[in-house]
Amino acid sequence: MSAGVRIVYDMSEERQNPPPPPPPNDGMEMLIKFLKLKPPTFDGAPDPIQYEHWKRKIEGLFEVTECPANHKAKFAAHLFEKDAGFWPDAVKPKEGEQPLTWAEFKGLLDGKYYPKEVKWAEEQEFLNLRQGKMPVIEYKSKFNELSRFAPHQVANEEMKMERFERGLKFNLKTNMVALTFPKLQTMYQKAIKVERVIDECEASELATQQKRKREVESSQGGVRGNGRKPLQSSISEGPHSI
Repeated sequence: MSAGVRIVYDMSEERQNPPPPPPPNDGMEMLIKFLKLKPPTFDGAPDPIQYEHWKRKIEGLFEVTECPANHKAKFAAHLFEKDAGFWPDAVKPKEGEQPLTWAEFKGLLDGKYYPKEVKWAEEQEFLNLRQGKMPVIEYKSKFNELSRFAPHQVANEEMKMERFERGLKFNLKTNMVALTFPKLQTMYQKAIKVERVIDECEASELATQQKRKREVESSQGGVRGNGRKPLQSSISEGPHSI
């Protein structure tokens, strides 16, 4: 077979049996898919609430994208910026070592940005939480925010309700003590209604007191207006002329 015929034959063979495509880069495709969801970045700010929110958001995106376990730590490292930008390189395994799992990565991350002393302080803040002058809605929001730092204190609905009720204002607790609730959300909704009734009663009582005060002041003002001045003698004390 001549050289020209061989070339034509080889080209025909390639068209009929093309070489297999290069293996897909699953990691890169998964990373692109993950970044398209616009995951929040982490800048290392010393804010435990922001830090916990970031972790929960990232783990939610891992679940949505069905991210493989061996990619989670790598993908999270892409989100570090500013002061935290150099941290992933500091904990990256050396060549030949096993890559970090997500659990290992989180453990190192907690040690750096959320030490035990901070966790203890946040837990104490939750345990000491009281409604005070906050409306029920604001108190519930603060309760949810801080309860994340003491999960063993709110492990079930009964524990959540007991802790929530403990922090309510006294007049709310006394109006709800005889009631039972199946879950915290039901207790919370009832507390809002009871608070509204108490506020309306207090506002009505205050208005009545102010009205009575005005009536008393008006009555006293009328008495002062009708009072008589003492008479003054116009007769001279000297001898009278005849």
